[in-house]
Amino acid sequence: MMKVGAGLSHVYLITSDYHMRRARVIATVVFGSRGVVVTPVAVGSGRDEDESLVRVVRDFGRCWLWVVTGRSGAGLNPRLD
Repeated sequence: MMKVGAGLSHVYLITSDYHMRRARVIATVVFGSRGVVVTPVAVGSGRDEDESLVRVVRDFGRCWLWVVTGRSGAGLNPRLD
């Protein structure tokens, strides 16, 4: 389980505009579960679209599982053996 240092209450999430939607979901679940406020800062990527909603939903489920159980579910992927 990730341990947040004493006094940490705010972080800046800096990533590409393409990746921001998925990164915000992950940061909100993980940092938010520990009372840390996240401020997103997007950097232009030159892409017109966002990452797919399938990736966002998948990673939301994975990080929620990690927050609740302390396990990531990585053992369910046979490619990671």
